[in-house]
Amino acid sequence: MLTGRRGFTLVELMISLVILTLAVFGIAASAGRLGGAAGEAEVKALAVQAAEDRLNLVVLDPQYDSIASRYLGTESTVLGLPGATRETLIQRYRLLQAGGGVLDYTRITVKVAGAGLAVPVVRETVVGAP
Repeated sequence: MLTGRRGFTLVELMISLVILTLAVFGIAASAGRLGGAAGEAEVKALAVQAAEDRLNLVVLDPQYDSIASRYLGTESTVLGLPGATRETLIQRYRLLQAGGGVLDYTRITVKVAGAGLAVPVVRETVVGAP
């Protein structure tokens, strides 16, 4: 019997290869999930930017009385998001106050949907009459 032998047996090499293969597949699966999550985050960031851009455009329009006629509707072309739609909803409220005053404000809602978004992005603000 040889007691001073060195090296690995074939069984030990096979077991180490199986362990190494499992580790590599685990890392590859994690990298795939990370890449998918990064892609989803990028699409959502673009959708948020598209909604904010539209909202700011409406809010900064100096012709308050006619914003609904210019911005109300759905766009089928959204820059940077092929296949997405951007819908702008405008609701104007005029409420009579005690003493004869009028409370005049507009609620603006922008919704971006489609193009790989699991949930539509919605942004909303309220603008008071000047």
